Amino acid sequence: DKDPRKSYGALADHMSQLVRSFRDLEGRHVYFSAKMVRIEDEYTGISTFRPMMPGKTLVNGLPFFFDEVMALRIGEEDNGNKYRYLQTEPDAQYTAKDRSGTLDLIERPDLTHMFDKILGVEKPRLSGVKIKPKHSGAATDEQEKEQQEKEQE
Repeated sequence: DKDPRKSYGALADHMSQLVRSFRDLEGRHVYFSAKMVRIEDEYTGISTFRPMMPGKTLVNGLPFFFDEVMALRIGEEDNGNKYRYLQTEPDAQYTAKDRSGTLDLIERPDLTHMFDKILGVEKPRLSGVKIKPKHSGAATDEQEKEQQEKEQE
């Protein structure tokens, strides 16, 4: 007679080993993404968002495997335009962290930008081309298009 609860422990062990084996690939920067699940504390009623994984042990422990943990969030400007951004520090609802110490609290959701910023890579300037840095909060496509049109005038 097998206790089905034991299978969660075996699954957590197997998944932890699998995640570590990918994380520890030599000479590679490894990116994981996960769907978020809302977890409501039965005592306080406070909802938190965590990576969705089977079993409680892995859900709670997964962020400890990584140097960088970010939550993809949706913000809204005063005019109602929505934009996406990455949250790099934890708050009451979202797990996040930045062990590199190079990221802003809010970053635009661009993996090349993130890797370059963490690694300290500066992009070469092309002669005759004006490169304008983007702000750390992600602009909407409409705002970027308007700015480009103004610069062309």
